[in-house]
Amino acid sequence: MNQAPKQAIVVANQLPSKASFAVTMDSKEQVYIPASISRICNLEVGIIYNAILVPNNHESGGKIPWLAVRVDLEDTEQEPTDEDVQRARDELLGIEYPVTSDQVNASVRALQEAWRRGMIVKLEAKEAPDAPVHVFWAATLDHI
Repeated sequence: MNQAPKQAIVVANQLPSKASFAVTMDSKEQVYIPASISRICNLEVGIIYNAILVPNNHESGGKIPWLAVRVDLEDTEQEPTDEDVQRARDELLGIEYPVTSDQVNASVRALQEAWRRGMIVKLEAKEAPDAPVHVFWAATLDHI
């Protein structure tokens, strides 16, 4: 049986009910994640996941074009090594302002792991309350 292609999404917001809202990494389109899926997967705001998306045809869907029907608990990509994480931090130390993951020679997974370890700073910015989240990385708060 063929499985729908997975898309990388980043969780941007989560309600107390655990219903979550995400943004696709490639096209920056909004995604609704039902509370039942969010709870089972223990989703966290600001983390990137792989998801299977279908068009959001629910009447209450409003302006959100996609509905996540599956979010992977396990990522098939290789975990970053300690060296990858340290390299990501070292590269950010040489930049005096926040940058996106596209502006550095480090994987998003290495940046996320460095952030989880408290080695770097992660910033989330929105142009408006309902706008997609943009993620920036910096070596320290002094680099913001």
